[in-house]
Amino acid sequence: MRWLRCNQKGQAGLLVSLLSGMLLLWTALAGAVEPTAEDVEDAVALALKTEPGVPGESIDVEVDGGIVTLTGSVGNILAKERAARVAETVRGVRSTVNLLKVYAPARPDEGVKADVVQALMTDPVSETWEVDVSVADGVVTLSGSVDSWRERRIAERQAKSVRGVRDVRNEIRVTYTVDRADEEIESEIKSALRWNPHIDDGLIVVEVENGSVTLRGSVGSAAEKRLAETRAWTAGVSGVDASRLRVVAWARSEEFREGKYREKSDGEIRAAVRDAMIYDPRIDAYDIAIAANEGVVTLRGNVASLKAKRSAEQDARNTVGVWRVRSFLKVRPVEEDSDDEIAGAAREAIARHAMLESDGIEVSVSDGEV
Repeated sequence: MRWLRCNQKGQAGLLVSLLSGMLLLWTALAGAVEPTAEDVEDAVALALKTEPGVPGESIDVEVDGGIVTLTGSVGNILAKERAARVAETVRGVRSTVNLLKVYAPARPDEGVKADVVQALMTDPVSETWEVDVSVADGVVTLSGSVDSWRERRIAERQAKSVRGVRDVRNEIRVTYTVDRADEEIESEIKSALRWNPHIDDGLIVVEVENGSVTLRGSVGSAAEKRLAETRAWTAGVSGVDASRLRVVAWARSEEFREGKYREKSDGEIRAAVRDAMIYDPRIDAYDIAIAANEGVVTLRGNVASLKAKRSAEQDARNTVGVWRVRSFLKVRPVEEDSDDEIAGAAREAIARHAMLESDGIEVSVSDGEV
């Protein structure tokens, strides 16, 4: 089946790799048998110990009624969030309580602020945003306005990636330039859930009232619930309530996947990939030509940055029915920087990143290739 090949042939992202790994771990518990709290605790602990960037030995795991509580300490916010995402992918986990403490290296607030501002300015997505940054005792506050919730999330993640940041308070406003009807928003969310290979949308009900979205029904994992909530934040949405979306193991049953994973026509696949790119702020979708042939998607055209190229490829891979992506996209920056300028920017980006040790990394650039 094409959807199976899709998951087997290199789907990008943390969720897919973890789900495939945990599938082996829980083979003995497949079917109607539910894992015990001890089983879940052991599986989460093992996943944390083997996850790059997460200090599994410093994290304690407790499980009660499918609720996983994480305590201990990590060195940066990204590791804290990654630990929760890892736990959510384990079978039997209904939700996570993340009590991990972040002990970031002590740095002067002015230095942290300068690095956050630089991270925003040098990112091809956020360089034009009007975002204000303030820092107090390692806690970063972001304010200002952007055009979409995804842009708001990207700015927050850029701030979290900076060395020395202990927490981020995101006060950025999302200012929509066009009002959208509830029916239009609802249709778009349903389509986004249907075309995401990591979400079984058959048991999810979407309701929209005055731009406020409510998700209710059932999903098969805490990770799937988080992803559904994230995908619901489309243009025009003022809030998302996923509290009525229950996590139940039986929701992973194959009978709910039959409609989702039926054979998709090339036209349907091409349209779904195009829609995913249109709402991705990292990409100018109209500069990309998309072709589909029996589940093989081919991308051609020019993009402004390497991040845009990789984002376009990822959007295509994350579409139901796609099992292979052939990318002939070319990176053509709007402004050409010299090799020395690129090398300097790369060294600075590596040095300020919270999850990298820059001392052992050397950077050289030749004709824009790092």
